[in-house]
Amino acid sequence: MEKGSLSKTAQSREVLLLIVASLMLVFVFVRYIISPLGEKIRGTSEKLVQLKLEEKVLKSQIDLLKKQDTKKRTAAELGENVKLEILKGNREAPVRNVNELIQTIATPSFQHGMTVDALSVKPTESRGGYLATPFELTTHGPFDQTLSFLDKLDRLPALVLVDSVDLAIDAKGKRVIHVALAASFYQMEGLRGAK
Repeated sequence: MEKGSLSKTAQSREVLLLIVASLMLVFVFVRYIISPLGEKIRGTSEKLVQLKLEEKVLKSQIDLLKKQDTKKRTAAELGENVKLEILKGNREAPVRNVNELIQTIATPSFQHGMTVDALSVKPTESRGGYLATPFELTTHGPFDQTLSFLDKLDRLPALVLVDSVDLAIDAKGKRVIHVALAASFYQMEGLRGAK
């Protein structure tokens, strides 16, 4: 073989080896550097979409809270406090005893999307001229129905005083609010409606 042909063969082998080495380097770069970054970017974009969705839901919930607050303020300014009117004796309480209260709470129109898990009534006791019947209620449902349920309980034409409310978000990641409520139903002793 001539010296020139050996040089061309060695040079073509070096070029081929360089091409193979370059392809392997590109493969390693794509496989171990770009591919994981691409997956991170996809994961981040999915999280971003989820966060935007949650932001939208939170904004709608905030708007709902603002509307309810406006309604309550308007009602307070107009003096439409049913409970105060009952206490003054200007209005008779439509719900006069605990049984009627439980029947009212148990109606589907009152619950509207909420699920009542438990309702327990404790013995009636005398508190400052009133008969008080403590009760506990646990329920769950979507956020807007939870607000509606608590608002209905607040606007209920009966002397119901909420002692405590515990709210918790569903641990399984669902958009469900769990409510544990302790309240007392009051009746005026010796007046109409007292038993």
